[in-house]
Amino acid sequence: MTVQGIGASLSNVVAGWLVTRGGYELSHLVGGGVALVALALFLAFRARIVPPGPGAAAR
Repeated sequence: MTVQGIGASLSNVVAGWLVTRGGYELSHLVGGGVALVALALFLAFRARIVPPGPGAAAR
């Protein structure tokens, strides 16, 4: 929860800084890249987040 709070607090600051440096396109590309990395990490480690339950082998 702490990491989510820090990310939510800093996202507007980082996006604003990126807009001033390279425009809205850069801001959206970086945001999309961060989302893709987060999705890849989730897919890679999802079994550790929620281990399979007792009927998972039958699926």
